[in-house]
Amino acid sequence: MADTKTFDIYDDKGTKIVDAKPSPIEIDGLTASKTYTGYTASYAGATAKTPLGDIVTKAPAKVAVTSIKLDQTTVNAKVGDTFKLVATVAPANATDVTYAYTSSDDKVATVDADGNGKAIAAGTATITVTTTDGAKTATATITVVEPTPKIDKVETTDTTATVTLE
Repeated sequence: MADTKTFDIYDDKGTKIVDAKPSPIEIDGLTASKTYTGYTASYAGATAKTPLGDIVTKAPAKVAVTSIKLDQTTVNAKVGDTFKLVATVAPANATDVTYAYTSSDDKVATVDADGNGKAIAAGTATITVTTTDGAKTATATITVVEPTPKIDKVETTDTTATVTLE
């Protein structure tokens, strides 16, 4: 059975950062897209150190957003009501999972950066959520109606009166 060699790695200050690991060696704690110089290696336990060439770290692979969805595609509200739209980006490990909400008509319905909406006036508006890269969108149609007035009581002393409510 072959003897597996293990190595120690030292940073540019001479501090041991990897202790007795077999090749290939992964060095934790390095910054992506950076070049490190002055690192050395030795067989584990040996005192003689061999300079390593430049260590160049790669940027992590970018993971693209494949979709964005809203938890609701239609909202029916009365003037003054509030509502909440929740966006979900896929895949969850995408490099940039940020997004922004906009309303097609702020006079009908508004929405803030967290998806909290408010019905302002009767009409229809479309709330759109767009990924930061602009590649994916989802929409919800917001239909706002005037609230139905509540009439608790109608009183009259005229026994022949007719009341019509519209």
